[in-house]
Amino acid sequence: MSHESKIDFSPFRAKIGELAPQHPRALGRYAYGTAGFRGLANTLDSINLRMGMMACLRSISGINERLDKSSASIIGVMVTASHNAAPDNGLKLIRPNGEMLEDSWETLATDVANAKESGDGDDSLVSVLERVAQHVKADFSLKPKIFIGRDTRTSSPHLAQLVAKGAAVFNAEVVDFGITTTPQLHYLVREANGYGERPQDSRSNLNADDYLASLEQAFRTLIGLGSSSGPLSATVVDCANGVGSVALTKLAQKLQDVLPMELRNRAEENNADQLNQDCGAEHVQKNKSLPLNFDKDKDRNKKLASVDGDADRLVYFFINNKGEFRLLDGDRLIALYAAFIGQLLQEANLDLSIGVVQTAYANGASTRYLAECKLPVACTPTGVKHLHHKAHDYDISIYFEANGHGTVLFSAKALQSLKEKAADNANQQQHIAVSSLLAVSRLASQCTGDAIGDLLLAEAILHKRKWSLEDWDALYEDLPSTMIKVVVKDRNLVQTTDAERVCFAPAGLQEQIDLLIRDGVIENAPVEPNLRRSFARPSGTEDVVRVYAEGATQQEADLLAERVGKLAKHFTDACHV
Repeated sequence: MSHESKIDFSPFRAKIGELAPQHPRALGRYAYGTAGFRGLANTLDSINLRMGMMACLRSISGINERLDKSSASIIGVMVTASHNAAPDNGLKLIRPNGEMLEDSWETLATDVANAKESGDGDDSLVSVLERVAQHVKADFSLKPKIFIGRDTRTSSPHLAQLVAKGAAVFNAEVVDFGITTTPQLHYLVREANGYGERPQDSRSNLNADDYLASLEQAFRTLIGLGSSSGPLSATVVDCANGVGSVALTKLAQKLQDVLPMELRNRAEENNADQLNQDCGAEHVQKNKSLPLNFDKDKDRNKKLASVDGDADRLVYFFINNKGEFRLLDGDRLIALYAAFIGQLLQEANLDLSIGVVQTAYANGASTRYLAECKLPVACTPTGVKHLHHKAHDYDISIYFEANGHGTVLFSAKALQSLKEKAADNANQQQHIAVSSLLAVSRLASQCTGDAIGDLLLAEAILHKRKWSLEDWDALYEDLPSTMIKVVVKDRNLVQTTDAERVCFAPAGLQEQIDLLIRDGVIENAPVEPNLRRSFARPSGTEDVVRVYAEGATQQEADLLAERVGKLAKHFTDACHV
């Protein structure tokens, strides 16, 4: 951190020194990651207090984007633990353009989280915050502006109050939107700061329902363009007993004339402890099974979907005529979206690049399908922030993790080209394609994964193609796959490259993995090395190595993962001696 022109931090020292000891750290070490801060709710008081202060410094920073240099940027603070169990909670900061926090600010947030409560030493909270303020050129002549949102956890109101308490140290202007989905708060921050499409005179009186109105309008526009194929079929949505049910209840009422929705596992006052319990997108995707309150027989052949606890992940699923559970995950959403958007782009006759971004966990069959569609596919390390960053390389990009977290991004160039072309009504097919793409850009969050917007986009595409979930499922057949965790003495000994698909340490590990993939793991089995794939990567949260494998059969995938896991343990434990 630089120490160029000193700022006067003295007006805030006493208040910080008074507040910090009242909310001491409960853990030895905190870290801001892709999911922000996350853990047991009773360990997060200090985090929420401090991040209220941190958000203020981000708001008045002189080194980061501020469209209006005469005013502070609005920073979002979302209190949520997404798909985690009810006793957990967490916090994410949202930057002015509505996207996730930058890496450099993650580091600063981690420093602030781990500072000592009291004292005047360099490691005290007062000193660390002063250094951050100096480093980011905080302009204390401006009034910080903070938007707060929270999920339905019983711990969230208390933690949100602590954020506001921390922000009050710097005399911030705080707007608490109460219960919101995570994507909802991202949208509000983006629009209020002028990065969205709302005119300036309507940005100061935003409310949480503006997000729903925007989605409703975009959805009605999209399904109304081109030839009509009648009303949409009903969809049953598992709301994970979370915040998504609050927004979806309102949206279902608005759209009941065009999209019938039945909502199950809704958040109620008496079931807060059941959040994500045997339900939600995480449960459905990881366990490949029905959520709570769904029935294999009664729900056969129905169109089923599930969101997670803060409504940023989405998966579809169904029970077919044979009584088999079929999952339509993030890979399938990419396939559905990419073919539709690619066709619209051709019809629009615009010179815009389009690409897909996946992680190494994407099923190999989905990647092959996208290649057959002649769509470029990039691979990034695990974590939605990596996908989102890479997605900016294209004019139009579709990215998803297999867990159902993702969106469709449009560059400023793409949006400008579409708007200019939309003014030209000479070619009706082209006009419909351009208008459809603009509607897609308003349905798909330009900030982060949004389960509700993604659901409406999927519904519109299925409707336009006159597809059932079986038709969608038939695009390709997933390769059998498995994922295991291997307990090791030090996961950090495993180091990877090539989007976490290749190990370069410990020495020799990757060579042995390559031999297993080449030679196979089942004696006298058909030689199909092109269907075998496996990689090992260190977990970001647990002291384990995660191993993923695919094969021509489930037995082959399971055995390959087991053998690679044994190799990872052998090589890491040997290094640890």
